[in-house]
Amino acid sequence: GPYRCVAYGNGLYVAGGQSIMATSTDTITWTNLTIPFGGYYIEAIIYKNGLFVAGNSGGEIGTSIDGKTWTMRTSPFEGTSITTLDYHNNLFIAAGFGGKLATSPDGITWTLKSSPIDVSVRALSNSVINGSIVYVAGGDGGKISTSPDPIL
Repeated sequence: GPYRCVAYGNGLYVAGGQSIMATSTDTITWTNLTIPFGGYYIEAIIYKNGLFVAGNSGGEIGTSIDGKTWTMRTSPFEGTSITTLDYHNNLFIAAGFGGKLATSPDGITWTLKSSPIDVSVRALSNSVINGSIVYVAGGDGGKISTSPDPIL
């Protein structure tokens, strides 16, 4: 199936799609992986702090140190699609349908957060504006939310 996302870390590219992941060291030759994810689209992959973290449209979260062997983690998304991942200030941040947000200090243990966003989040990012960190979430219907806090 088509791929939805890619991350680079520790000399390796990892791409994700519908029930599929592949790795490459040069973006030319790719090796398919056997993965424990269910039959969902892997929507987001991030590499930070020595760890690959992936989220899918079934709300599943997996982690990998080497990008090849994946371990499923307990996810607070409960079947709600994870559409984007970010990392800042020592926190992994996951967001998805219905404005659902969760954070993790290590990518392994996740905590659901109350969210002021009432639409599905499609993109999550952070930036320094006028010397202060600002978190930005973009969602359905052109809605954009900003916050000085990673919980938006």
